[in-house]
Amino acid sequence: MGFAIQPRFVADPRAIPPALHGYRWGSEMPFRLEEDDFNGGEVTTIEDALEEFNTRTDLTIRQWRENDLDFVLILKGELPFGATCTSKVGRQGFEQRIICSEDRDVNIVTMVHELCHAFGIIHEHQRGDRDEHVTVHSNAPDYVKNPKYPVPHTIQNFSAEGIHHRGYDCLSISHYNFRGGTIHPKEDGCEEVGHSGWNIPPYLSDGDVATINAMVAGEL
Repeated sequence: MGFAIQPRFVADPRAIPPALHGYRWGSEMPFRLEEDDFNGGEVTTIEDALEEFNTRTDLTIRQWRENDLDFVLILKGELPFGATCTSKVGRQGFEQRIICSEDRDVNIVTMVHELCHAFGIIHEHQRGDRDEHVTVHSNAPDYVKNPKYPVPHTIQNFSAEGIHHRGYDCLSISHYNFRGGTIHPKEDGCEEVGHSGWNIPPYLSDGDVATINAMVAGEL
């Protein structure tokens, strides 16, 4: 269901550098979309991804307002070969970006996945109990081993501060799928991993929804 980062709050987050801001958004996450970067079909895809959160969770992802100092900007840019989109994890302070490749169309699974990151959810397969459920092979390509945000490599066990909400969620939108045969379910673990298809709703698993709602409520 996604691996939630620990909250890190300070007395007056607006008065300190962005790197020291708390990582949690609360019940709302403002966004801005650089619409000129995307074609009409991609804009619809992004809107559908936002709707997934706004209709199925207690999180509201809403349009940026002038008094919003912290917000997520969705745009296109140059990314390493093979990457579709990338995002930092959790509230960074001021403008933070979900950057999607100039060379590829945006798909809804990737956009929901990146919005989860922006809200504060780390890959499910980075949980410390990952190896009880799946095998991540050491020959995994760089885009599996080296995420584009400052957390340990996905090929390693994730043991930094964090909380597991409920059990391991094999079907989390935040769980990588087979990735060219480098991630495999274990016989007594997951039967399958990740989302089952590019355009098959729902996109957030029940566990993803539970984690997001618990984070919004301050229970994680």
